[in-house]
Amino acid sequence: MEQMGGIEALMDKMPGMGQIPQSVKNQMMGAVESKKMVAIINSMTPKERTHTKLIKGSRKNRIARGSGTGPQDVNKLLKQFEKMQKQMKKMGGGKMQKMIQKMGGMQGAEGGLPDLSKMKLPPMGGGNKFPF
Repeated sequence: MEQMGGIEALMDKMPGMGQIPQSVKNQMMGAVESKKMVAIINSMTPKERTHTKLIKGSRKNRIARGSGTGPQDVNKLLKQFEKMQKQMKKMGGGKMQKMIQKMGGMQGAEGGLPDLSKMKLPPMGGGNKFPF
């Protein structure tokens, strides 16, 4: 499928798909990617979801087979997860709370943002596991 130009190229070749706006195509692609991610995560054992560092070659192949995807898709998901995890750790330690307090002062005459600084927010997660 990827050798043929991916699903987007295939969609363009289908009758009537050329008239669909790019924004709708992007939403359709997002739905396909979301289903792929869910399938990959569902193919992991609970221990693999909790400790992603355990996922090496043979486990990646098993997860890929179980999810109907390729090992490169599993790698992509794991890299996205690690990147997001690093960003969450950076935002932890009260930085998110301070940012929200600053945004609370941006209220405009037409209402703007509500005073988010008075909201009690749960701490940001930073562990090495998927949220499912």
